[in-house]
Formats: sequence, C-alpha cells, structure tokens
Amino acid sequence: MGPADEEIHSERQWLAFEINRTRYALPIDSILEIEEPGREARCIPGVSMGMVAVVNWHGSALPVVASDLLVASESEWATFEATTLPDIPTRWSEAHVLVLSERDDEMPRLGLPVDRVLGLLDASPIDCAQDRFDQGSYGDGEVAPLGLCPNELWNRATRLVERACA
Repeated sequence: MGPADEEIHSERQWLAFEINRTRYALPIDSILEIEEPGREARCIPGVSMGMVAVVNWHGSALPVVASDLLVASESEWATFEATTLPDIPTRWSEAHVLVLSERDDEMPRLGLPVDRVLGLLDASPIDCAQDRFDQGSYGDGEVAPLGLCPNELWNRATRLVERACA
C-alpha cells in the first residue's frame, strides 16, 4: 500500500463534495476553509482563465485550478500531459472553493472549486463504500464518494500551472 492509499484508508473525518455530479471527499484536516460562491477570480497573464485563476484569500493570492483537470482519471490525465491542455469553461464565481493546505499552520497551497459541499463523513470513503455494500444498499442510487489524496492534487496543480506558463 502506497502513501496515497494509506491516506485514503485513514481514520479521520472527511469532507464530501460534488464536482460535475460526481461525489468526492478529502480529509478534513487538509481543508483550511470553505469559501462561498461569489468570489471574483483574476486571470494570470498568459494562462487560460478556464484552467487557472487567482482569488483574493484574506489579502493573499490563492491559485485556483479547474477541478475537472485535477480530478481526471489516470487515463485522462495521461492524455492531458501528452497533448494540448483543454480550455475548460470554468464559472469560478459560481463555485464553492475549498482552500487546501498541508497543515493548519501553513499558507494555503490551492483553491479547489467544487459545485456543492455535501458534508462530513465520519469514516473514510473506502469504509463508507464497504458499509453500503455490507448493508445491501447499493441499489438505491446513492454512491459513496471517491477519496482524493491532497498531495496528488497539489502535484497535479503544480504540473498544470508550470505547463500552462511554459
């Protein structure tokens, strides 16, 4: 089991949210704040506004990266890295922004725009999925969220910004 797998199986609380009608979750201790919709995003010169923008977060510039790119599957990610990055129309002002950081005492590293915040999970996404399976409730249309690794999001965001600015 690698570090990302260990993170997804951890015993802490998780915040569930939705991006393009798909449910995801991040460890709550990686989220400094949840910003309400309505923030004005600014473009970074030379970078597509649909891919990366910055917002004012308590007087500091917070990079916000298109969530579609960050949560893409491995095969989609490989395609993005091998070809031209897509210009995704992003409605920054309509999204909640999860302000992510590695630790509470650290400056934020990334803003992740999400369509909807669903709430806290008291178990990891893997455990939630297993509980639903054990209870036989998989046919009811509810799907357990996919667990995301904050470090992988930061790594992808860094590569996207570097590539977009090149």
